[in-house]
Formats: sequence, structure tokens, C-alpha cells
Amino acid sequence: MRNRYLAFDSVEGRDVAWSDISLKGVTREEESQFINEVELLRSVNNEHIIHYYDSWYDEEKNRIVIITQCMPSGTILEFALLFLRSICRYIKNKVVSMEAIKKWSLQILEGLAYLHSQDPPIIHKDLKCSNLFIDAVFSTIRIGDLGLASHMDKDSPIAGTLEYMAPEIIDNNTYNEKTDMYAFGMCLLELITRKPPYSECENTMALLSKIISVNPQSSSKR
Repeated sequence: MRNRYLAFDSVEGRDVAWSDISLKGVTREEESQFINEVELLRSVNNEHIIHYYDSWYDEEKNRIVIITQCMPSGTILEFALLFLRSICRYIKNKVVSMEAIKKWSLQILEGLAYLHSQDPPIIHKDLKCSNLFIDAVFSTIRIGDLGLASHMDKDSPIAGTLEYMAPEIIDNNTYNEKTDMYAFGMCLLELITRKPPYSECENTMALLSKIISVNPQSSSKR
């Protein structure tokens, strides 16, 4: 179980994001995801990726603590759907403009380009609006939550969030730069429509069927 808090680093004099990850009852696979997230955060350095500051294992409480950069406005989804509505009560148009979405999109793409330019490329595998963080004061977007990310040369089971998952992942467990770009497209769809992808699907089976139906390769196999 992961809990996130806003904390203050009294040594550096800055706000930070404190992630408290309890290891009680978690599987080895889940534990390895948390360790993987720390290792990847340590290895990357880009203005559009959440900055890593510190981490440690708390043996007494059996937990991992990860300290990262604080993004005061939360995720872009929280900002676009909740924050703007609360402060724009007297503004007729209560949606994020296309110009703002374009600016955010360029920053997300720059972050993805950085991950994909590593040798071997780092594939995020779980890009979604709730993993994209914003500092609204400076209109800065940063990609976070690298728990499922891995280098492209590593085999891994199917992982991620179904609504943002490319059809080829379900079809043949293929992860590459293109699958991250597909997820990016679904993020754009959600920001523009203000609805989660495939919101019309009533259950998981309907969702799976809808995703697979848009993959020409899957259709040709039937």
C-alpha cells in the first residue's frame, strides 16, 4: 500500500513528496516494482521526469520511503477536472484550453523522448493522466510513477492500466516506444473529452473486447 504526503525538507529548505510504501502483505513481484522504481528514478535526470531526492528501507515498520520532487498542483487530471472547476465558478468556460493541452503535450513528449533515448530505451508501461504531474504556477509537466517501467531489452509480464493499454500488448505482450505513444494518445483523449478512455464499457470483458477489436492483427487471426 502506498501513501503520499506533502513534507518539508528542513535541511534543503524545500517542499517534497513523501511516498510511504508498506511492504506488509505485498508479493515479491510488487516489492520488486517498488525497488525498480527507485533504481530508475536514480538513473534518470530530465526536466520532465519527477526528480528523485532520496529513499530508504525502514526495517522497524517494514516499509520503503521514497522522497521526490513536490508537484504542488497534483496530477494534470486533478488540476483539469477538479481544481479549475473550483476556482472558475465565475468563468463561463470551465475547461482547459486546447493551447494549454498542446503545451502540456509537448512536455510529456519531451519526457517520453528522454526515456526512449536511453540505451537501452526505458519504456514507462503505465503512462496515464494520474501519473502526469503539474506545477501550475510554471505550467511544468513531469512524468512520474516509474514502478512498472523497464528497459526495453527486459522481458516482463503484461502490466499497466487496461484503459491506456495498446492492443498489441494484450495480443502478444509487446512493449516498446509505440505502446507508450499509444498511452500518450489516450491521455490526450481523456484531457480533451474529460472522460476516461472507454468509459462506455460497463465491465472488464467489454473493455477487453473493445480494445482488441481496434487491433487489425487481432481481427485477422480470427
